[in-house]
Amino acid sequence: MWGMRNRIAHGYLLVDAAIVRQTLAQDIPKIIDRIQDRFGSS
Repeated sequence: MWGMRNRIAHGYLLVDAAIVRQTLAQDIPKIIDRIQDRFGSS
């Protein structure tokens, strides 16, 4: 994710929006689950 952040921040014209959407759809729910597991869900 760090590499994607740098690419978006510094080379946004070269970013493939489909890859960003796919990454968000696949990774964000997993990250949210891990945060909730660690800190408790609210």
